[in-house]
Amino acid sequence: MMCSAGCECDGMKDDDLPKDDLPTYEAQPEQALAALMYLMSRFPARQSPAIAASIVSHLRLLESDTRFDESIRRCAEQMIDAWRGYAVLTSSDGPCVVEGRLLS
Repeated sequence: MMCSAGCECDGMKDDDLPKDDLPTYEAQPEQALAALMYLMSRFPARQSPAIAASIVSHLRLLESDTRFDESIRRCAEQMIDAWRGYAVLTSSDGPCVVEGRLLS
């Protein structure tokens, strides 16, 4: 099943979700924002470290994409540490990897 953001993350298990393999949003960067909003809406129900890690990756993408307004990029930057923390807090299997970094 595809979510409204165009990815196939709905209904997947944590192990099925890509960790650092983001789709490319080159032609339509607003889809990155839509995907981020969808992931954030799914997190409370699943409280999955994989979803939190994907949110961090999407926030990093928004933060660095100069096609977005400065206020959006700044907001994304300010949220990254909190979502890294959620990835760690929800990981019951030990260490959590976010953006290729081991968090504990």
